Amino acid sequence: MAQETKVEEKTCSFPMFERNNYFFGKAVTVGDFKLEQQYGIGKSRLLNQLIHGTGILCGMQISDARIADGKFTIEISEGAALDCCGNLIVASKTDRVEVQGSLAEGPNYLYIKFSECVRQPIMAAANASSCEEVCCYNRIRESFEIFATGEAPNPTRPTFTGAVKRSDEVAIVGAKVEALQNGIVQGETSTNNDGTFELGLLNAGGAKTFDVRASATGFRASIQKERPVSSPQPTLLNDFVLDMQSGAAPSLVCNEVTQKYFEEHSLACSHCDDPRVFLAVAIITGDTVAIDTESDEIRRTRSVVYTNPMLHDLLCHHLADFNNPHRTTAEQVQALQSINNVGNLAGRAYVSNINLVSKDTTIGVTPDPDSDNRKVDLKLANDSVRRTHLNNDTINSLLSSDGTITIEPDTANKRIEIKTSPAANVTSVGAAKVVGASTKMSSDAHAHDLGNGVVTKPKLADEVVNTLLASNGTIIITPNAATKTIAIATRPATVVSSVGKEKKVGTSLNFSPDDHIHNFNINEKGPDANGQFRLTPGANVTIAGGADNELIIGATVSQAFRVTNGLVRFSSVREGEFRTSPLIKAELDSKLFAIVLGLEDSERKIGEIGDLAAEPNKKASPPLLVAVYFPSTGDGSFRIDLKDTRSAAQPPANPAFVNYFVRWWAIPSTSELATVEAPPIIA
Repeated sequence: MAQETKVEEKTCSFPMFERNNYFFGKAVTVGDFKLEQQYGIGKSRLLNQLIHGTGILCGMQISDARIADGKFTIEISEGAALDCCGNLIVASKTDRVEVQGSLAEGPNYLYIKFSECVRQPIMAAANASSCEEVCCYNRIRESFEIFATGEAPNPTRPTFTGAVKRSDEVAIVGAKVEALQNGIVQGETSTNNDGTFELGLLNAGGAKTFDVRASATGFRASIQKERPVSSPQPTLLNDFVLDMQSGAAPSLVCNEVTQKYFEEHSLACSHCDDPRVFLAVAIITGDTVAIDTESDEIRRTRSVVYTNPMLHDLLCHHLADFNNPHRTTAEQVQALQSINNVGNLAGRAYVSNINLVSKDTTIGVTPDPDSDNRKVDLKLANDSVRRTHLNNDTINSLLSSDGTITIEPDTANKRIEIKTSPAANVTSVGAAKVVGASTKMSSDAHAHDLGNGVVTKPKLADEVVNTLLASNGTIIITPNAATKTIAIATRPATVVSSVGKEKKVGTSLNFSPDDHIHNFNINEKGPDANGQFRLTPGANVTIAGGADNELIIGATVSQAFRVTNGLVRFSSVREGEFRTSPLIKAELDSKLFAIVLGLEDSERKIGEIGDLAAEPNKKASPPLLVAVYFPSTGDGSFRIDLKDTRSAAQPPANPAFVNYFVRWWAIPSTSELATVEAPPIIA
């Protein structure tokens, strides 16, 4: 008999855990000891599978590949790895091992796989009542095997390409792009420095369409529904345009991200069909082998486990990196670039502060960094504009004249000379209107004979009639230039403030007549002789008195009519399985109540209520539901029983395990109406 024999491989699945119950006098058999081992082994593998992931933990470097006598051998350094079933693969020392599998010219992909073998055969009594002996293996060694295949870790896969940008057409660097099937993430990537991305799907699962979502911190996510995918040519998507949004409360960010990750990655448990860990590529040319472990393609596709020390080191390194670890540009955060080409321009050293000054003190620069506005106040200094600051256009065009004043600009000396022209003749003013002909000014010593009564109403210019009186809006002014009159009138009020206990000034600027009316009616009902209104409570309305001039009116709600509801989740239900929920309290004052049941879909929408088997056109069999009451508990308890009605005759697309979300409503009993009798139908 060989010293070591390989144990047959078993598929990995979620086990049902069971352990020994020990008591005095218990007869312990081989099966009990095996169960004791499998309990610990199964728990360890399940935790490895769900928490730690798949890949190389440390070491396991491939070197010194040889082909001799038809055998392909390599040297593997000590190390450890986890496969997708949670098996811990350990190479305890650097060793040379033979590679299994068929080899071919060109690239051959090397994988390591967990294996077990039995060893150390010893004699064992086959029957305690006889002297017959048999050979059994004394040990089970956990080992590994390395095999080669032409299948790459990431075979040709369907791919989406596109770009993510802001609404102002600026590319978003580092935006996350995800492909989803039924809300579960099937692949994800990030945008490059130019905002473009290439999203490959490692496991399309035969799906032909995916929902593709783009998101980035500080932006609202955008999603393109049911986008078809093709292979090998990438599928080009429309550009994602993300709008800015206000940030969430910091205390909620972590919880929100954690819950979102669970719903999109861990809501359904993943299963492993081929537990293996990729190591390297062996490129064979004749009898020559070259091992590739360092190329970009290998480094990208070889998975490693994110151990706690690794995550701690990466996080601390990131927190201690004050040199812009995300390589965020000033353009991305819209930081100050320059002021008139002074500042943080391309190719120029960083400027931490730009000082605004006015060397000739004509402008006052007053920073106010401690105010709420964080402002810099620019003010024109007193007497700052001097004659030398005036340009020639100001000197030449600032003043104009109708000819009665002589204007002589002097741009060389920055000055303007003005002169009056002496009058050539003067027309006296008497009882008759006579217009003078001179356009010149006259000296102060000239005389006018202004007789009494010369200026009368017909002699007033239209400008006098139109502008003599002004109003702020409370008086209506109506000038009449034709009749040389001005009519004034009060403006009636259009807004009247209500009159109450306190004296308040109205907001209207208009006047009202003395006999204006205030209406104190409410719904056509006026106050009594004492100026009071009466409020009477109804059957379901209460009126409570509070502070002065305050009444509180509210509807009376009876607790007997309070309806409660809740949700029961039945997870991973097998075909034809019967499940019961824990006891549920209805939380009602009434001891008599009814339970209404309904099914929710994956989007938490109520899909079906009532007899769930009564719909004949359903493609999938709904479960049978029933509410079971427990009046003996005295606290209004009940439970929900569920029976899965699927069978092997259902369509193949029907999954073996499903989750059911059952919504329940507890409705209290009300006063019973008269009994109605339904007589039999007489043929």
